[in-house]
Amino acid sequence: MKKIKTYLLIPLLLLLIFMSLTAYGLSQKENTWEKVEESKTITIGYEADFAPLSSSQEKQKPTGFNVALAEAIFDSYDIRIRWRALDWSSKEKALREGEVDLIWGPYIVNKAHKKDMLFSQTYLTSRTVLLVPREANIYNIGDMHDLLVGGQKASVEYEIFGKYPHVLKN
Repeated sequence: MKKIKTYLLIPLLLLLIFMSLTAYGLSQKENTWEKVEESKTITIGYEADFAPLSSSQEKQKPTGFNVALAEAIFDSYDIRIRWRALDWSSKEKALREGEVDLIWGPYIVNKAHKKDMLFSQTYLTSRTVLLVPREANIYNIGDMHDLLVGGQKASVEYEIFGKYPHVLKN
């Protein structure tokens, strides 16, 4: 059953990714997919510290689920991937300025982002949760009043924390 799902999922993902590649560059005038087909190379921006989806050590090939999926898709089209680790807080700039052809990684799909970019169909959905020791007695965001909470800039969590400045320390 897993094999059947995989064989059905990969062509669907290919179609969606390639459709989104056509207009993925925010200000690029050229058709990104035509450029990729001609050069047989695509530059993918990714988050280097997001295991198990994507991670890499300095000067090493990235690994993870997203990396394996992208490689399977583009290998089937004989397209070589140039991986580019991005500062996640400036990923949109890298895309807009043509440093990468697409971004592959965790991203919030919302109306504001849809104004600037095209998205493939979501292939992975996750929920953000807070893990604390049982004895911490934290059951909701209000219980975190005056606690120091950290989050990665430009991440889902960072955006969530920003919605509660009256509760969380900056």
